[in-house]
Amino acid sequence: MKVATLQDLVAADDPANLEFPTGFDYDTSVESVRSVQLPLESLLGEKVQLDTAMQDSSHFAELVVYDRPGGGNRYEAYVAVRFSAFGHFFTVWGLSSLRPLPDELRARVAELVGSFGFVYAPTELLAQPYTGKFFRDWWLRYFDFI
Repeated sequence: MKVATLQDLVAADDPANLEFPTGFDYDTSVESVRSVQLPLESLLGEKVQLDTAMQDSSHFAELVVYDRPGGGNRYEAYVAVRFSAFGHFFTVWGLSSLRPLPDELRARVAELVGSFGFVYAPTELLAQPYTGKFFRDWWLRYFDFI
C-alpha cells in the first residue's frame, strides 16, 4: 500500500481547481470505488453504503457503515472511507459514539483499499497545515466540503 507524504499532497494540489483537478474522470473514479465496496463488506461483515452525493467538495465518494445511536434520524459513521478527487487519495475515519474505530481495524481497511491502487492519506498527515491559500489543513483541502 502506498502511503501519501506531505510532498504527495503538495504535488497533487491544483490551486486553480478547488473541487477536482483538470482531467478528473468522475464516472471512472466512482467505478473504481464501487470495486472496493464488496471486499470492504467482507472485511467488516457489514453492509457498506456508497455515497456519491457530494457537491461543493474536494471528495467525490465515500464508503460508509453508519451507527444510529438511540435510533431516530441521527447517523454517525462507524467506518468511513472517503475518496478525494485529487491524487487518487483516500482516508479512513470514524466518529461513532457507539463503536469507536479501533486503530487495528483502520489499518486493515486502509490496507484493503490501498490494494486497489488508491493512495492512503492518514488523518495525522491531513491535520498538517495547508501550504496554499483558502484552507486550514490538508483534510479541508482534499476531503471536505468547500
